[in-house]
Amino acid sequence: MEASLAEIKSFIATNSVPIIDEIGPTNYRLYVESPTPLAYLFVDLTVAGQKDEFVGRIYDVAKQNKGKLNWVYIDWSKYAKHAERLGLSGKTVPALGIEKNDEGTHFVFDEQREMTKEALTEFVTKFVNGELQPNIKSEEIPETNDGPVKIVVAKTFDEIVMDNSKDVFVMFHATWCGHCKHLSPTFDELGISFHGVNSVVIAKIEATANDVSPKLNIRGFPTVKLFPANNKSSPVDYEGDRTLADMQQFIKSHASIPFEFSAHDEL
Repeated sequence: MEASLAEIKSFIATNSVPIIDEIGPTNYRLYVESPTPLAYLFVDLTVAGQKDEFVGRIYDVAKQNKGKLNWVYIDWSKYAKHAERLGLSGKTVPALGIEKNDEGTHFVFDEQREMTKEALTEFVTKFVNGELQPNIKSEEIPETNDGPVKIVVAKTFDEIVMDNSKDVFVMFHATWCGHCKHLSPTFDELGISFHGVNSVVIAKIEATANDVSPKLNIRGFPTVKLFPANNKSSPVDYEGDRTLADMQQFIKSHASIPFEFSAHDEL
C-alpha cells in the first residue's frame, strides 16, 4: 500500500530530529515551526553532570512518545526568561514545560515536585492523553477597570475582547516598547472619545506578560486590531496612521454595529 503525502510528511517530521537535542539559535525555527508539541527541559549547563542526569531520566519516556512530542534541553543559565514565557518561574532548575506550537498553550511540570523518572513519566503520559489543563500566563485582573482604555489580561481576554456584543479595538503592547509608550496618550484620547459609544470598547493588553494566541500573529509592538462584534474569528489589522482621527475613522468604517459620536466627539 502506498503511503499518503500526509503520512510521508509525518514520517519525515518524526524522524528528522533526535529523540532529545539541545535547542539554540541554529535549530530553533525547526522546532518551533513544527506542529508537534515541544517539550523543554531546562538545565544549568554550568553545573557538571546536571544535563546528563536529567536527560537520562526523561530519555525513555521521550523515546516512547517520539512523534507525539519533540524533546529539547535548553541552557537555563542563558534562557531563564524563556522559562517564564512558558509559565515557569524562571528561578528553578531543572524545570520542564511543554508548548503546543500551533495553539500557543503551555503545560508545566510542578516546580515544587521532585523531578523523578516516575513523576516525569506520569506528567508526559497525562499530556499525551489530553488529561492536563494548559497553564495560562496572565497578569492579575485589575481591581478596578473603569478607565477610558480597558486593561485586558489573559484571564479576561475572552470576557472583554471576544464579547460578541461589542466591537473591541485592542492595542497589543510591551512595557519596554518605545513606540507603544509614544502611542499610549493618543490611545487614551481614543478611549475618551468613545466614552458615550456603548458598542465600542477601546482596550490594551501587555502581550509579553499574558498568553496571546499565535493565531493572532502578533509579530511586533504595538500591534493594533479590531475584533468586530459577531465576527471575532476575523479581527481586522489596523495599519493606518497612529493619529486620533485616523483610528476613529477606522473603527467607524469597520465596526459591525453602527454608531454615532456625541457632538463634542464628532469626527
